[in-house]
This record gives sequence, C-alpha cells and structure tokens, in this order.
Amino acid sequence: MSKHFVAFAIVAAAGVLVACQPQMTATPLAETIVDLTPTLATSEWVVGDQRIVFGLVSPENRLVEGAQVTLQFFYLGGETEELRGSAEATELDIGLPAETLPEPVPALYLSHFQFDQTGLWGIEFRATHSDYQPSVSRRQILVVAEPPSPGVGNPAPPVENEILQEGVDISTVTTDPSPDPDLYQISVAQAVQSGKPTVVNFSTPAFCTSRTCGPALEVVKAMQDAYPGQANFIHVEIYDDRPPDVAPAVLEWGLRSEPWTFLIDQNGIITARFESLVGYQELEQALLAVLAG
Repeated sequence: MSKHFVAFAIVAAAGVLVACQPQMTATPLAETIVDLTPTLATSEWVVGDQRIVFGLVSPENRLVEGAQVTLQFFYLGGETEELRGSAEATELDIGLPAETLPEPVPALYLSHFQFDQTGLWGIEFRATHSDYQPSVSRRQILVVAEPPSPGVGNPAPPVENEILQEGVDISTVTTDPSPDPDLYQISVAQAVQSGKPTVVNFSTPAFCTSRTCGPALEVVKAMQDAYPGQANFIHVEIYDDRPPDVAPAVLEWGLRSEPWTFLIDQNGIITARFESLVGYQELEQALLAVLAG
C-alpha cells in the first residue's frame, strides 16, 4: 500500500517552493508596508537556538538578493505584545562555486534567535534595498517545546532507508542527476551503529520545486570529499518512486518539509539539524565540533 505525505503543504513564491509551513506563518499581525514580502523557509519553531531561513519576494514576483534585513521578535502570549529581541539577517552563502552546481541557488537569508518561551510569537521583518522601498512586514509563528521531527539531543531514528544493492540501478534510489554512489552504501540504521559521525540529507533533486534540494545535496557531496572516511554520508530520497508516495524513512523521521540535513554523532545522537538550504561553512562547523568531541 502506498503512503501519501499529506503534510507536504507548500508555500510558493516567485515560482519557488520555499518550505512546508503551518498556516499561522502567513497571517499578518498588523498593517504592513510591503515592497519586499518575506517568505519563510523554516517550518518548525522550537524553544532554544532557532535557525531562520527566508526569502524576500519583490513586486515582480522574484526572490531578491542584496537586501539589509533586521528581524524583531515579539512574544504574543501576554495581554500585550512584548518585544523580546532582534537579530540581523545575512544572505545564505552556500559556499560552493556556482559552476559546480546543477542549478542556480535561490536568494535566501539566514538568521538566528534564542526563543525562551513556548507560545505565539510575532516576527517583524524590516528590509531595505537600493531598488525598492523600505518594507515592514509581520508574521506569526507558534514556538513549541519539542519539534515534530527529531530534535538536537535526541537519538536518530534507525531507519532502513533504501541503499544500492548488487544489480540495482542507482536511478531507482535517487533522483540526483549526477549521483555519487558512496551516498547510498549504508542505511541510517547501520550508520548510527558504526561508531562514526553521520551526515544524512533528505531531499529530492528532481521534484524539489524550491531549487534548494540539489544545492543542499551538493554541499553534502563536497563535505564527503573533504572528510573522506571520517564520517558516514547518506542521501535519502524523499519520495518512493515519485510524488505523492513518500519514502518510509522520511515518514519515520516525521519530516514535513524538504530538504533537511542532520548531523549525528558517534553515539547516534543528533547534534545539529538544518531545514532548507544549508551552507558549507555551517555544516562543516557542526561536523568539526563532533569530530573534535
């Protein structure tokens, strides 16, 4: 019996799928001044250090690079909204030469914020750009204590994802147009028992309309080339054959968006997780921390 990933809701902007998001993230809090509209690529909001990825959509319906963006965070669980802090955003740099990538990388921004409380929060995006009017826009998010997918500090689910078997064509286990067979040699279940760190990427290069799956997978490939034999590197295809049938491993991990990249330590514990696009430097810092530990 096929399984359908009904939670794979999407938010499209500029012809680009950015991420699966709860409905609340698209609800304005107040009157806004919008020339550049924020589109969230982050779908899970959890107490603690929160990685925030988003795009800015222009009136021409394209993702815009080169903006200066400040985020302000308001707690909305009290009688009045309470400003809890702010953070700057930077352009998300994938860290790989453009000529090595299968497609252009969409313009996305990266920020972090330390949420100290569960409940309803608001994010105010203040964006300036030389080609557009200054913009102010707000979104609501729900911050929870534990994420629906495996969180940092939790054991990695030991799934038996599909791997290369003798006589099996690699095109049956991945939609990557230029696959690396080394990413399909062992399952996550085997990797977490190997005594090595593991980097596992869940993505679908052929069916990912956000254009972030391919670049995220290329980052993992580059990391494998830079650290041969020091960690396991695994790619898990999102779909079982093709949409809408989602691979059992993805369902077992509880993933509701893609791509995702996880770092697992030598003891099988998740130490870092990256929703949407991940930069080479981000992933390398996380891997080096595990290797040093």
